[in-house]
Order: sequence, then C-alpha cells, then structure tokens
Amino acid sequence: RLEDLALTIAAEDVVNMPSYVIRCPQRLPVTFRHSIA
Repeated sequence: RLEDLALTIAAEDVVNMPSYVIRCPQRLPVTFRHSIA
C-alpha cells in the first residue's frame, strides 16, 4: 500500500539521517539544525 511505502521511506530516511547530517551539515536549513540540537 502507498502508506506502507511512505512509512518505509520515512524509516530509511531516519536511519540514514545521522550520516547525512555528518556529511552535509551546511546543506541543512538553520532552523532544522536548531530543532535537532
């Protein structure tokens, strides 16, 4: 189902987020960085 696919993609994004943040911190919006920290 479409909802299941969206959840799977979201879960993969969450798993990949730490390495993405480490590699490309300058690409993240400032507000997004502040919400994490």
